[in-house]
Amino acid sequence: MGDWLGTGNIAPRLKVFKSFEEARKFVHSLKLKNISEWKKYCAGEMHDLPPNPIDIPTGVHGVYKNKGWKGMKDWLGNEFKSYEEALKFVHTLKLKKTSEWKKYCKGDMPELPPKPDDIPSSPSYLYKGKGWLSMKHWLGNDYKSYAEARIFVHALKLKSASEWNKYCAGEMADLPPKPNGIPSKVGDFYKGK
Repeated sequence: MGDWLGTGNIAPRLKVFKSFEEARKFVHSLKLKNISEWKKYCAGEMHDLPPNPIDIPTGVHGVYKNKGWKGMKDWLGNEFKSYEEALKFVHTLKLKKTSEWKKYCKGDMPELPPKPDDIPSSPSYLYKGKGWLSMKHWLGNDYKSYAEARIFVHALKLKSASEWNKYCAGEMADLPPKPNGIPSKVGDFYKGK
C-alpha cells in the first residue's frame, strides 16, 4: 500500500533498492563525515541536505552484504589509510590479542590513543588482497620463521619436550620469557616449514 500511495511506508523486505554502486554514489555526494552524521541524515535531522530517497536503505549493511559492501567508510566515501600506514600505527599500540584489538576499537582502553577514523575496525575485510596476512601480523605478533625461532630456542639449552612445555608455561624463571613470535605448539605451526 505504501508503494501504491507513494508514502514510502513499505516493509523493508518488500522494498526495491538502488544497486549498491548507485546508492553509494549518491551517498558520496552528501559528503557525510562519519556514522553519526549518517544516522542524523537517515533520521531527517540534516535539513541542509536532500531527504534520503526511499530506494536507498538506512540499514545498509544488511541490504548490501555480499553486493559490494566494504564498511561505512567506503559507503560514506571516506578514505582509510594504506595497509602499511595503518599497520605502522597499530604496531605502536603493542596489543597482544584479537580481544584487545576489539576492546581498543570500542574505546575501552583509555590508556591508549583513540582509534583514528581512517583505520578500520575490521582490517581483514578492507585490506584483503592489499597486504593482509593475519591478525597476529596486524598486531605485530606474527611468528618468526622456523630458522629464526630454532636459533633462539637452541640458545636456551633445553634438553627435552617436557622442559620446552615448562618453558612455554613460564615455569623456568631462570630463562627469558618466550617471545610472542615463537609458538608453543611448534610441531603444528612449523609442520612443512
